[in-house]
Amino acid sequence: MNLMGLWDGKNFSISKEFSRTTKIRRRLDFYGSEIYGAVSIVSIHSGYTVMDMLQKRIDTTTAGSAFQYSILQTIVDRINATLVLRRISTWSQFSRLPNESLSGTIGLLNSSLADVSVTPLSITADRLPYATPTATTWRAQFGFVFRHPKSTSLRAIYLQPFTNILWIATLIILVLYWMVFIVALRYYNDPEGAPGSAFLGIFGAFLQQGYSEKLLPFSGRILLVFGFIFSLVCYQFYSTFIVGSLIVDSPKNIRTIHDLAASKLLIGANPVPYNDYLFNSTSKILSSLYADRIKKPGNFFPPDIGIQMIQKVDLHTISMWRRCMRLLFKTFLKMKYVIYKKSYLGKL
Repeated sequence: MNLMGLWDGKNFSISKEFSRTTKIRRRLDFYGSEIYGAVSIVSIHSGYTVMDMLQKRIDTTTAGSAFQYSILQTIVDRINATLVLRRISTWSQFSRLPNESLSGTIGLLNSSLADVSVTPLSITADRLPYATPTATTWRAQFGFVFRHPKSTSLRAIYLQPFTNILWIATLIILVLYWMVFIVALRYYNDPEGAPGSAFLGIFGAFLQQGYSEKLLPFSGRILLVFGFIFSLVCYQFYSTFIVGSLIVDSPKNIRTIHDLAASKLLIGANPVPYNDYLFNSTSKILSSLYADRIKKPGNFFPPDIGIQMIQKVDLHTISMWRRCMRLLFKTFLKMKYVIYKKSYLGKL
């Protein structure tokens, strides 16, 4: 039985005040009826409630639910209804439980325990029989965020600072040079002062300060010239390494998802359910990437932790774009990223 209006006993018809209103306007008043909404919140932070998670945007995993909750709350206020939330502590992805029932917000909708899903759901073929999609209200975009690693080619060694092995090799050469210089001084000069004179000679040559002793024979001059040339080469290469490493950008050697998989970067991921759709796709490179390098203990962490790790070590992480962008601007701007969407490339 539906309410059609107020009866006018004098005219034996519906009252004019009611008949003048349109059918659409009459349907906009639900008279406080309850509309049940299913929201997926896996964990609630200590000291907060479900409404805090939706209104204060505390956790990035509830960003979509918070956005859609604001829209639904505006709608129910407009139609004079009441939105009653029913929270579930599992992700909203489509899956079947052992008793053949559906999980997540899809399960609440299918069992008539909810009228609408507050948590946004992606439209997939397996969900269509159990839920009716509406207009798109939230678009979650995920991608790989990383710093381009330093090149490992042969030319790259001229743009990197000295390693510890190179410093040790330089020290060994100086020690051998000092020993040969001692032999030359003892053979042609004062044997007792040879070690000290050789040390001062090497010290002056390596620091480009010259040699203060008297002129040496031909063999000693060759050693002294060798010391000056060796020190000049060390200074030139070291200054080139420093300047090159500061002014030269990192090579952009990662262009596609295949390049990213072939790199030696560590991989982490933001713990969100949409990772399942990404890595359960028909792409073999994505499925192998998830199984071999991501699906490990300790590889899932929040976006802010991932950005901090990217800043310190060679790592790339999978994260939600809207949250990640704010963190990137706060941390550093020299970030490059690859979004796997038909080999889509982009950069910040």
